[in-house]
Amino acid sequence: MPVDLATLLGFLIGLLLILAAMALGSGLAPFFNVPGLLIVVGGATCATLMRFPLKECFKAFATAAKKAFRYSESDPNRLIEEV
Repeated sequence: MPVDLATLLGFLIGLLLILAAMALGSGLAPFFNVPGLLIVVGGATCATLMRFPLKECFKAFATAAKKAFRYSESDPNRLIEEV
């Protein structure tokens, strides 16, 4: 299955545009709160690890990465029926 280059480029360019806009304003420092980041990211990670076995966590991450960055053709009629 080919890699979806548009998704990867869109993500990277979007991230760069956001960082550039933040840097051009008052700098990047007001936008980062390290204790808050540790609480949110660390808490979410720990809660996930507490709920699911480590093997399933890695498997879910790999599946999400494959789905996000791999191109797959979708049949619109099948999607309409599914919805």
